[in-house]
Order: sequence, then structure tokens, then C-alpha cells
Amino acid sequence: MEQSIIGPSASLRPFRAIIADQFESVEELGAHHSSFFSISRQLQRFPDRVDLEPSRDHTINVSMGGCYAVERYRKGRVDRTIERPNAITVIPRGQASSWRAPGLVDVLHIYLDAAALDRFIEREMGAPPDALSVYDAIGWDDEFLRGLAAVLFQEMRQGAHRDGLLLDSFFLVLARHFVRTYTSLRGGRRTTAPRASGLADPKAVDRATRFIHDNLDQNLSFDAVARIAGVSALRLRAAFKATIGQTPHQYMLACRIARAQELLAAGKMPLCEIAYACGFASQSHMTDVFRQKLGVTPGRYRKEVRG
Repeated sequence: MEQSIIGPSASLRPFRAIIADQFESVEELGAHHSSFFSISRQLQRFPDRVDLEPSRDHTINVSMGGCYAVERYRKGRVDRTIERPNAITVIPRGQASSWRAPGLVDVLHIYLDAAALDRFIEREMGAPPDALSVYDAIGWDDEFLRGLAAVLFQEMRQGAHRDGLLLDSFFLVLARHFVRTYTSLRGGRRTTAPRASGLADPKAVDRATRFIHDNLDQNLSFDAVARIAGVSALRLRAAFKATIGQTPHQYMLACRIARAQELLAAGKMPLCEIAYACGFASQSHMTDVFRQKLGVTPGRYRKEVRG
């Protein structure tokens, strides 16, 4: 293996020490580690609150498809609810956190070695590590990080963890983006979750999302959803973009994917039945969507989840 340009780091904490036993459902789709970061993709469901101990590493959680529906607690109370597609969360090192996820979530966890990041900041960015303050990012939208995480996971599965130079390049890209986006160093770019604006209508969005969830097996039209929400189609589209960061169609598609992921993980229901139960036009339509959004076919996804 080639010599690392960043330098070795202490081994990261084992995955199973981080993924608590009290999770009701944990399916590991893959896990790899290097001297700079560890990654672990999990299907998780924890309907009761789970308290996680502070980590010595910075944790990045990347939703890998469908809606990411979780609650974050502070001082025993719900501090933030996330129910949106493709959400990103960051937990800074040393910070305890509590979470609840009533439905199945597919998440890629990246544990970014804090010592390696400190060395990167000193060598590559010419700043002292204590100049950095990591943002407590909850439900952010970061298309670049989602794409990078997906590529990183696939590369690691194909043996990239044995290529030191390739790992160096991934780390340099990941670390630079993390520092510029999720920390106070040099301003931070703050790729945040959508903020409410004058166009936001939370009650209409809530009515629309509930209707979508309850009728995923139906061929829902945008106009029908808008009528249930009690607003015009134009206003509902603007409210979705302002509140969730997605159009109603994008949100609906994410929910269909999430429902299909649950059914695929739950048992041996035929793929064609799953497609129709989730509102896809056909099994081939569901397959095309899975390939485009998750990089894997439904059949392969089921095989990986169920071992």
C-alpha cells in the first residue's frame, strides 16, 4: 500500500460500540474503516428514544434514500423533528445526543477522525485546530456530500480501503468540504435546510404530507394533493420548497422509495406487488427509480438487506 500523505491515526472506535444494542432493528449493509474515517451503512428503526454517548469523532449521517424521519432530543424533550428527503446531520465530537426514528431509515454514517481532521486543518489550510467550531447541523441539504458519500461507499465496498492514495484523495475532498461547509473556519458555507419564508404554509404542507403517506398506493395527482391541502397548486409547490426543500413530486417519490425499502426489508413480498403497493406504475418503473436514486436494483437491495 502507498505511503499516506496525511499520516496514520489511532484506530476509530468499533462500529458496534457506536451502534447501540437498544436499536430495535439494525441491518448493516456495509462497514469499512481507514486511518482517517469510518463508514457504516445501516437500516435502522428505533421507536423508543436512544441515548448515544459522546463520540471522539465527528459523525456525519447521510440519508441514502427516501424520507429521513427522526427526532432529536435535548434535556428529555424533542428539540428537532426531521421528516424530509435526503437529510444530512452532523454531530460534533464530544457531544451526546438522543434520537428516535419510528420508521425504517437508511443512513450512511461517516465517522470523521478528529485527530486526522486537525492535522488536515494545520497542514492544508494553515490554521490552528482550535480555530474550528463544528456546526450542530440537523436536517441540512447538501447534494455534494450525498453524492460523495454514495461514491465513497461503493468504492470502499469494491476494495478501495486497500488503496492508500485513493483513501487520501477521498479524505482530502471530504475534509475540505466538511471544514468549509460545517465549521466556522473561514466563514463556513452553511448549506442549511430550507428556512421558512413568506411562502411557507406549514399547515398546508402537513395536510399534504399526511395525505401522501396515507395514499402512496394510489396514482396521486398534484391537483388532488393541493385540494386536500386546501391551497392552490402554485401555493402548495412554493410552500413545499420553502418548508421541505423539495417539490411535492420529489417528496412523493422519496416517500415511495422509503416505503419500498421497508417492504423489501420486511419479507418476501413479490417485487411487482411492492411496486404497486408503493404507487409505482410498474415493477420496471420501481427498478428504474431505485437504480437512479439508490444505485441498486430492488432485488439487489433486498438481497443485501436480508443477507
